Amino acid sequence: VAGGAALRPLPVSWVLQPGFEVAPTGTRLRTLVAGAVLPEYLRAPSRVELTANSKLYGDLELGKGASITADAQSQVSLFAGRQVTLLGTIDVPSGDITIGTAEAQSGDAFVPSQTIWVGASARILARGAPRLVPNSLGQRQGEVLGGGAVTIRAGRGYVVSEAGSLIDVSGVSATLDLPTDIGVRRVTLPAQIASDGGSIEMRAQEGALLDGSMRAQGGTGGAARNGSFTLSLDD
Repeated sequence: VAGGAALRPLPVSWVLQPGFEVAPTGTRLRTLVAGAVLPEYLRAPSRVELTANSKLYGDLELGKGASITADAQSQVSLFAGRQVTLLGTIDVPSGDITIGTAEAQSGDAFVPSQTIWVGASARILARGAPRLVPNSLGQRQGEVLGGGAVTIRAGRGYVVSEAGSLIDVSGVSATLDLPTDIGVRRVTLPAQIASDGGSIEMRAQEGALLDGSMRAQGGTGGAARNGSFTLSLDD
């Protein structure tokens, strides 16, 4: 993905147009609908996959200033046979971000420079987010999503994160209007809701050099739990 480029998947849905209910039998469906991008709270999560499979030439780079942004709880996967270099931003609230390289096979030559490289300008973000659903009373309805999951698996070589880089799966806090019983009455009152932190998992065949920042704290103002970090080094 070239430096400065922006990748933002937005699913298009078919929406019935006025008058569909009086259309005669046999009317082509295509004439009764139009494509539209629905509000985010009505859209299904997206899935983005970028792949370069060759073990000899499979290099995948997210350039500096480039971005991949998707709706909450979407999935983004970057996979290369040889090398992944991240210099830009991946932002998927409460989403699932997976970055990997091909697994080592017997007979594969050792390549000292082979890495999943998270550069100083990289931002890998799967933070929690409020998902609000509007209603006729203007109340803040919906849910507060927890932090997502970031998984980095170097099947061969190293995982390197430079100082200045950030991986963030923190939870958040937001105010929702919730039904509350007061005596015999049920009223709607504002409440601060905090969500849990997510997970960061790293696995490397040769080793890991982690100078970048990682965050997975729960949202403030509630009983939210912090997230987790796991590092595994294969033999």
